[in-house]
Amino acid sequence: MNLEPAPILLNHFDVEKSGSAFWTHAGDGTRLRIAFRPGGEAGTILIFPGRTEYIEKYAETVADLGRRGFAVATIDWRGQGLSDRICKIRGLGHVGSFDEYQQDADAFRKALEELGAPAPRFILGHSMGGCIGLRSIQSGPDASAAAFTGPMWGLPAGLAMRSVGRTTAWIASLLGLEKSFVPGSDARNYVQAANPKGNSLTSDAGRFEALRQHLEAFPELSLGGPSLGWLRAALNECSSLKKLPPPGLPALVLVGSDDTVVSTRAIFSHCNRWRRAELELVHGARHEILMEIPAIRSRCIRRITEFFMLHGHEDRNSSAAS
Repeated sequence: MNLEPAPILLNHFDVEKSGSAFWTHAGDGTRLRIAFRPGGEAGTILIFPGRTEYIEKYAETVADLGRRGFAVATIDWRGQGLSDRICKIRGLGHVGSFDEYQQDADAFRKALEELGAPAPRFILGHSMGGCIGLRSIQSGPDASAAAFTGPMWGLPAGLAMRSVGRTTAWIASLLGLEKSFVPGSDARNYVQAANPKGNSLTSDAGRFEALRQHLEAFPELSLGGPSLGWLRAALNECSSLKKLPPPGLPALVLVGSDDTVVSTRAIFSHCNRWRRAELELVHGARHEILMEIPAIRSRCIRRITEFFMLHGHEDRNSSAAS
């Protein structure tokens, strides 16, 4: 096996450690951290995390999915978690193009082949991970279905603000400033900087506090605001995805009724065109549905796993018939 062992940084607030982490490399040499938890016979769920997220944040979700019979894999995208960070300011989130994340996704799948992750495969993408995941399934990877929570298929600002953002980011790149923070952001992680009561991520105060304590215990996992280069790349990718025909893959899309982080209008627009997409508005949920209060969270995990089981069985039956 070419994969080298990597650390998992769990503290006493987390669920029990399960699975293992490994180092792998993208095609351009960027070192990436992945984690894999072997599971039952239902297949493998590939978690595509959002911006600023890291493997350990999904420990509880991984355990829940595992109890439902799935193997589960997670990744630290480049510039996040313990994967390579290319900026001198460690808290700055930057890529020049979202094509770089597709290199990470390709390396992720190759590593899972090496680890013997069982078929069928499913993608579970959150926020920015939903943007990366949508591009990934457009490229036709070996996946039977996908689920998305609060996918970043558009940014929430109005058209005028998006135009200003694109223009500002373009000018910054010409001036060599694309690795500067987007105005109003800094190296602090949102969880550490936000007011817990008014945060935009979750209405579960206990989980929000646990996330804050986890980053205090392991500050090396923290990531702050995006760069102007990342903003330009994100706007370009969302615009590009909007022009593509809908994928043929079945998808479940869950979006919180109180989500203010991504554009719900863009989500509805994609789903209206996507014949095999099922859209559900999760009442009372903010952006991070998998970090929400237990009643919301457990219902959504059940819905996701039942959706995957249904389409995993369909793929097995189709293969048997052929």
